Amino acid sequence: MNRLGRLPLLLALALCTCRAPLRTTLVVGSVELRRVERDRPRPAPDLVPGDWLLRSRDLQVVLAGDTREVRGARPGSLLHVSDRATPDPAPLHGVDFFVALGDRELDPTSSRLEAVLVDATPTLRLTARYAQRGDTLTLTRDHSMEPGRRALHVRTRIQNDCAHTIRALRYGARLSWGDEAPFAPSLGVHTKVHEGASPWVGAVDRNFTVGWTRAGSTDLDLRFTGEVHDRSFTPGFTEVVHPAADLRPGASVSDHELLFGLPGQLGDLQRAVMLWRGTPVTELPVVVHGAERNPATVTVTTADGHAVLVSPPTTSRAVLPLTPGRYVAWVTAPGSATGDPVGFEVRAGATGAVAIEVALPAGASMRVTAIDEDDAGGRPLPVRITVRGIPPTPDPTLGPNHHASGAGVVVVAAGGAADFPVAPGTYRVTVSHGPEWTIAQRDVSVTETLRGEVDVGLSHAVPMEGWVACDLHVHASPSFDSRVSPVDRVASLVAEGVGFATPTEHNVVGDYSEGVGLFPESVTVPLQWEPAVEVTTDRNAQPWGHFNVYPYPPRAGAPEGGPPPFVGVTPREIFAAARVRSPDGIIQVNHPRMQPNIGYFNVTGLDVRTGRAVSPAYDPSYDAIEVFNGFYIGQVAEVERGLTDWTSLLAHGRHYIATGSSDSHTIAYQWAGYPRTMVHLAEGESVTDHPAVLRALRQGRAFVTSGPMLLLTVNGQEPGTPVPLAGPTAVQAHVVVMAPPWMHVDTVELRRNGDVAERLAVPLGSGRLRFDATITMTASPGDFILATARGPQGDLEVVLPHSNGVPYAFTNPVWMTEATR
Repeated sequence: MNRLGRLPLLLALALCTCRAPLRTTLVVGSVELRRVERDRPRPAPDLVPGDWLLRSRDLQVVLAGDTREVRGARPGSLLHVSDRATPDPAPLHGVDFFVALGDRELDPTSSRLEAVLVDATPTLRLTARYAQRGDTLTLTRDHSMEPGRRALHVRTRIQNDCAHTIRALRYGARLSWGDEAPFAPSLGVHTKVHEGASPWVGAVDRNFTVGWTRAGSTDLDLRFTGEVHDRSFTPGFTEVVHPAADLRPGASVSDHELLFGLPGQLGDLQRAVMLWRGTPVTELPVVVHGAERNPATVTVTTADGHAVLVSPPTTSRAVLPLTPGRYVAWVTAPGSATGDPVGFEVRAGATGAVAIEVALPAGASMRVTAIDEDDAGGRPLPVRITVRGIPPTPDPTLGPNHHASGAGVVVVAAGGAADFPVAPGTYRVTVSHGPEWTIAQRDVSVTETLRGEVDVGLSHAVPMEGWVACDLHVHASPSFDSRVSPVDRVASLVAEGVGFATPTEHNVVGDYSEGVGLFPESVTVPLQWEPAVEVTTDRNAQPWGHFNVYPYPPRAGAPEGGPPPFVGVTPREIFAAARVRSPDGIIQVNHPRMQPNIGYFNVTGLDVRTGRAVSPAYDPSYDAIEVFNGFYIGQVAEVERGLTDWTSLLAHGRHYIATGSSDSHTIAYQWAGYPRTMVHLAEGESVTDHPAVLRALRQGRAFVTSGPMLLLTVNGQEPGTPVPLAGPTAVQAHVVVMAPPWMHVDTVELRRNGDVAERLAVPLGSGRLRFDATITMTASPGDFILATARGPQGDLEVVLPHSNGVPYAFTNPVWMTEATR
């Protein structure tokens, strides 16, 4: 064929292989779909170029574009949902979709997002291909809105493109919630790992409710997950799971789901779902007596106890949508006894019937004030207040575990005073300000007409001049698994006497400026902090663990402050990126042995006896090891396991810093400041000099403690300062242990090269000084010496309820070096 004869064929091939330009904007009526471009103004500050914005008159959602290197999110993931009129953060933080074969989750080999018209409706279409080990799938997911309905339609179709049957195909969505735990009818509020079927799942925050449901009449299969820190649990994602199915060649599976976003409470979400499904709705009026005293919540269950609805009425009267049946309702409120249950029956067509009435029992209140007894003017002292019932009075529930104003059995009084409701009864009130201070305890009875008054003064029993109490691993609501506001987090730290902290949010650069700025003027030196991040690799096909970086300055305009990469990267790449952004920063390996997959030493198969790991991805170029994590406050065996790991690495010449941190995600039961890392500043330095604090920590001038104050010198040199020796010789190890009157210490150990060289009993006592002795030991150049101190199991229960906490401390090492001649 000559050239002229081939021309039509070439033109035809060109027409077949060239794609038309992708549409980036579609507007039909009140529905708009557009891609965010670099040269156009952004309607929301957290959008980045490449993201997609889909909105109607009332609702808007943001979906991730092909910006994985920025977001760490799959294309098509839902990043943000908000009301157009009041675009405050919603109770749903995002939705990540997944495809899996059995237990193996797949990543797409290619993906394409485009704006298309489907039945004259602007639609964002994701087309993704999955190819692995001979299995080939094509996924199409359409996202659209319709005028007049506050809902996002999500239509999914997955087709088998290979010539054999694909076994155990699963797909679904992971819903990441914000400050409030989600609720699902028949399953209740998400407080543990569990699963089951429900017509919808949703959450509410500040009178804006978001919920997920299926377009048809079939219930959702839900799996409530959590982040497991050994034996402790933090609520996590809700997975909407499609049961595993086998897919024949050419066959496909599909589903249609909806995301509702509307003003109001969970009752309004239930009503919207029922109306969409065509379920008959009976509107039941409920009158709540006593709710004017305290925000109340009405709980409705079936007669046999299955959850139906949880709804806080905005006034003393609520209207709840229910189907015919027999129910029980009661009302609860923080600081109040639970109202008596009221049984009732809903009949078809009974809308407008006589209201049922529920009531909060008559309540009482308590006022607690605390001052610094060492201050001549009686300065108000930030404190934590613990309230326990004296039998037969039960322990109160003063609020959800993430609110400083009331969390479980505690209240944080940032300004030194707090008023809060309690049920009538007799209580033991404990007021504390961390392990350097005395505590005050009072037994008080309160009635409906007699307020409990507790006025106390605390004194600085163990003043640590020149030392800074640091919490170097702590979370607030920017982390996906914490509901504590940054303001409340700052209050919780200051109330425990912490002077310096790093807001280590999961893959978000933390910021405490708002909390510090709102702190009472009575605090003369507010909390000092540096921006930081916890690089969390859980979403990798092979997770590597969690790593803190502090300080880590945020990048202006970058999503989440521009954390180091955390998806599809190795530890070496994470550490290198962190060094670029923070050349003098400290990289800390967090909880290195935690299960199931968040311990770096475990997942890499590190053998601390040799310093070698099974995985070639192991990188030893970090700076610090979190030896004592707050989840082990009552498990000394786990702390000492970490101590053995660390000292074994020290024995191989790795000079890692040992730290201890709370890893607190809540206000109650994960205690900020317990444990803490005490850092010794040089003479003339101050906690306000942040580089000086971090420099002292990097040098190892620090000890870790959940209570006892432990000081060690060897031949007069503290940890961080070497002791030159000409050869094997006797050295003088001086150990001092101090503690407040309410704490006990019974044992001191001296360890040489990780092995216990001396174990000494601490005499009983309640004064400040518990142990002060000089022990002669033999040491050689290259050796290191450290000290530990501990008290009885459960001794911290007085200030850390339900912790079984143990007073435990250990120092960083004093190193012996070769003397120069």
